[in-house]
Amino acid sequence: MTNLSETQARRNFLLKASAGAVGLSTLGVGPSVAHAAGAATALYATFTLQSTTNGFLSGYITVPGPQHENDVTLIVHFRVNPSLGVDATFPALFHVRQAVNAGIPVPTGPVGAPDQFSTQLVTYEYPIEGKDTLGLVLRLRRVDQNSGWGQSLRIDTLLKLKTV
Repeated sequence: MTNLSETQARRNFLLKASAGAVGLSTLGVGPSVAHAAGAATALYATFTLQSTTNGFLSGYITVPGPQHENDVTLIVHFRVNPSLGVDATFPALFHVRQAVNAGIPVPTGPVGAPDQFSTQLVTYEYPIEGKDTLGLVLRLRRVDQNSGWGQSLRIDTLLKLKTV
């Protein structure tokens, strides 16, 4: 097997993932935001690892705001300790919330917070190109309005670790 550079491994992952993400047929590596004709905006998002206990890997994906597009494709890569491993055959759980809640009052009454988001897991692969890197491609969409959003978001993530 050829030893690919991390950039080439990422490019191969993106090209493979693009088959599952409608409209993302030619994404290169480099800029933090990429556009394909008629496609959703693609963002390279960062993952912050919080824990690898009790058989799960937990952390969060940071989505910078504001976003003027209503539909965003997130591309996430992060290293996983090879002694742990991630089992990509198990479901992955995602929960979208506002990244910073400081100074924002909790809504009261039947209305609640108006922003509603959905996530769709397009690709979940580990390892990528024989490395200790995990790759996720997610679609993030605001479902209550077609206006984008003003705040940064955080997608809490829970992945199953391989059992030894």
